[in-house]
Amino acid sequence: MEITVQTFLDTTSKNVTTHFYSAQCGSNESSELWIGTTSGKFVVVDPGLCYDEKLRQRRNSGNMLSPWQPVERLSLVAQVWGGAVPQAAKSENVTGIIEIARGVIEARSYA
Repeated sequence: MEITVQTFLDTTSKNVTTHFYSAQCGSNESSELWIGTTSGKFVVVDPGLCYDEKLRQRRNSGNMLSPWQPVERLSLVAQVWGGAVPQAAKSENVTGIIEIARGVIEARSYA
């Protein structure tokens, strides 16, 4: 799964934010990007498809485990939004927010 990572600067507040997008995620609800605490492997989980009550409790208590071997703990990175990746503003005067970085990572989809 290809995930686009965009970093923005709000020129008024000077706050920097990072957003994650993937065309392979549903557009009605965000998916979750998790990372293995020792391997650095990524996994994307669609909460609407994957979370039964037991897994939801594990997620909410921070006790998620990887679907790969050897099993390791996972840490929540961010929400991944579906649909098209927003284009950078043409001028900082348009919105006061400018894109300062963009990259792509590959993550395994786990559904």
